[in-house]
Amino acid sequence: MAGRDLCRTSYTYEEGPQTNCTVWIFDTGTGASYGIRSGVTIANGIVYFGSDDDHVYAVNATTGKLLWKFYGGHDMRTAPAVAYGYVYVGSRNGTFYCLNALTGELVWKFTSGLSGQSIIRSSAAVWDGKVYFGSRDKRLYCLDAYTGKVIWNYTTGDQIDSSPAIFNGIVYIGSDDDKIHAVNATTGELIWNVSIGNNVLRAPAVAYGLVFVASQGNILFALNASTGEQVWNQTLTNAVSTRGGVAVANGKVVVAGTQGGLVYCFDAKNGSLLWTYSIGVSAAWYAVPAIAQNTVYFLGRDGKVHAVDLNTGQAVWTYIVTNSSTEISRCDEAYGAVAYGSFFIGAGNGKLYCFGTPVPLGVLSEYKSSAENQILSLQSEINALQNQISSLQGQINNLQSQISDLQSERSSLMNQINSLQNQVSTLESEKSNLQSQVTNLQNENAGLRVQASNNLYMGIGAGAVIGLIIGIAATALLKRKQ
Repeated sequence: MAGRDLCRTSYTYEEGPQTNCTVWIFDTGTGASYGIRSGVTIANGIVYFGSDDDHVYAVNATTGKLLWKFYGGHDMRTAPAVAYGYVYVGSRNGTFYCLNALTGELVWKFTSGLSGQSIIRSSAAVWDGKVYFGSRDKRLYCLDAYTGKVIWNYTTGDQIDSSPAIFNGIVYIGSDDDKIHAVNATTGELIWNVSIGNNVLRAPAVAYGLVFVASQGNILFALNASTGEQVWNQTLTNAVSTRGGVAVANGKVVVAGTQGGLVYCFDAKNGSLLWTYSIGVSAAWYAVPAIAQNTVYFLGRDGKVHAVDLNTGQAVWTYIVTNSSTEISRCDEAYGAVAYGSFFIGAGNGKLYCFGTPVPLGVLSEYKSSAENQILSLQSEINALQNQISSLQGQINNLQSQISDLQSERSSLMNQINSLQNQVSTLESEKSNLQSQVTNLQNENAGLRVQASNNLYMGIGAGAVIGLIIGIAATALLKRKQ
């Protein structure tokens, strides 16, 4: 990604080329009409960059051969970010793209803001499954890196051309509202913002607990990364405007892109000036230096690539990219990166350059043969694995068929069970009704028994009374006869 790492220090511990020897030159074929004005990103042996011909390119870092290109609909001036097997890059039409890093196929895209107000000049940063970038619609966006879904956005007071730096869970970004904003990377909540008096067009760099940023007002600031408190600042003398970025390494801060044509180096701790280097031309450009060990690399507005000693400020080598005034005018934004011992950078003539040590032909042939053998071996392993996968898939299909049959049988059994349960419920209901009838009949029977018993007692009593009366009457009759 732009700036080499999430902190945007633009530093690598690798050694860069110490001569201006070109290993290869890749030509987009667009010439001065559409120069390369983006930064370059190198990952997994591939160089990724954008062009004003509306394309993103992927080129083999060893051979300079084109792997793929993607049409983005407008100038592509942001340095691609590469992570999780994807390339993340924005366009001047306000569309942000996620591409397959190996094929260039579109994975998803996101359109920011309102039409005409959403140009994306901010190079993305990818962290913790999220992708961050600014837009001229004034917003800092945080998207899901896999789906492109918006997680949050944070609105500044003006358009954003600056790229985000991320350190310790905080996103740092500049805006044309003349402020540096520190935002929680997870929630999008503001932690602090500080006015530095002018626009910030490039990414801040974070190192040594400080945030280093150059404003368009010609001042380099060092701010406390936790609080935003100013630690020191330095005015860049003989510079009308600063549009470039900063690089930090070995206790030093390098600033390029001043309109006076100067490159500055300061002590990172106290801001004292260590040296200046002149490209010999007074013209503003948006350079971001790249540092490899103790060498600083950048493309100047003079149409030359420069390699400068970090400790002394003396030129190590230069290389003339173009003498065409039109092409030189387009050498105003491109910036490079060091990887695999080489320095890669695009230019206003539509060409991408690789500086380094050429591989001898015999070694290259041997390397190619070895690589081809490795490819064949890997392809054989892939075929074997695919056969295993096919076999496993067959077993899976058989098991799924058995499961389907069992589920069908289970469904039939469940239907039978439900039917039997319904029959049981019906019989239980009938049984309950019969038990109720039996209870009623038993109650009626008991009542009849009581009534019969009562009637019996009454019959016995009446008979006794009648017998008594008859006895008395008989006795009386006998007495009369006597």
